[in-house]
Amino acid sequence: MMLKRTLRIKYSKNGLLRFIGHLDTTRLLTRAIARSSIPELYNRGFSPHMQVSYGPPLPLGVSGDCEYLDLLIDEAEAMHTPNEWKNELQRYMPDGLGIQELQLMDENAPSLAESIDRARYEITIPRDFAPSNEKLARFLQKENIQVEKYSKRGVKTVDIRPDIQCFKILDTGVEKPGLSVCKIIMKIGQSASATPALLLKALLGCDWHRMPGLRIHRSELYSSAGLL
Repeated sequence: MMLKRTLRIKYSKNGLLRFIGHLDTTRLLTRAIARSSIPELYNRGFSPHMQVSYGPPLPLGVSGDCEYLDLLIDEAEAMHTPNEWKNELQRYMPDGLGIQELQLMDENAPSLAESIDRARYEITIPRDFAPSNEKLARFLQKENIQVEKYSKRGVKTVDIRPDIQCFKILDTGVEKPGLSVCKIIMKIGQSASATPALLLKALLGCDWHRMPGLRIHRSELYSSAGLL
């Protein structure tokens, strides 16, 4: 008898792999799952697909340590533990893609889309481009921060200020000479307008990928209950 259960997989994406898109990342992950002993389930139809859903995708060029996917499996066919599956999956991963944790979820656990509403980013900025504490304070005192946001539907002006919950300069070059490290916590999901790229453009005046040495890293994801 089939016993459907959701297996949540936490993974990281670092190094040169941050330059591959979300679709290519999902292909790497689903191919590894298909090669493993995990009893994944497929939908029915002419072209069956693995029943898998993903957390918010990483923008191109952004690394992350807290990425998630939910996979529907048949627990009745399971022959190994989640930790054994973790070690098995890691053998199929390329450099830069790491399997952090596997967890069998409760039957009534909310989906990733329902859970995740905030993200923490750590941004490393070369000192030549880094804002001063005074400039950052003036920026955050604004009631509105209007920026142009591009999408397939065209260009629209959005206010990103309500989505910024925290922006702090953690290090001004003591631990990393020549670099400043900032922490940002912002809303994420369909209802959010802000992205790290839009925030940096509004603050620094140019696209982040035009600043040599600037790095964006997503370190944590949060739900309303706290750290995911």
